[in-house]
Amino acid sequence: MSYSSPFTIAPYFSISLNTGSILQTQSRVGMNITNDAAYFDVWVRPYRFPTAQEQYYPIIEKAITGNVHYSLRLNPDGTLSFIVTSTAGVAYIARTTTDLALVRPNSIDNDSA
Repeated sequence: MSYSSPFTIAPYFSISLNTGSILQTQSRVGMNITNDAAYFDVWVRPYRFPTAQEQYYPIIEKAITGNVHYSLRLNPDGTLSFIVTSTAGVAYIARTTTDLALVRPNSIDNDSA
C-alpha cells in the first residue's frame, strides 16, 4: 500500500457559498485518482435537495469539458452517488440506499443555515 506525502489541512476550514455558487480550482494531474484508493472527506448540510429537473448537486467533482472523471453527488431523494469513470470511458456508479439518505432539510426543525 502506498500513501501520499504528508500534507496540512487548515484547522476549522469551511467554505460558505451563496445559493448556486461554484467553487472551482485549477485543473491538476494531482487531482486524478491513479490507483485503487482515494479519500474524500465532506460534511454535507444542504439548504434543500435538488429537484428532479436539476437531477443532482455535485459535492465533489472532477470533470473536464463535460467528461466526468469522478463525482460525489446529492440526489433528489437525499441519497448520495459516487461515480468514477475509467480510462476506457466506462462509468462505475455506487449509490446509498434510501435508508441511509440525508434527512430532508427543515423536515425536523427549521434550519437556520
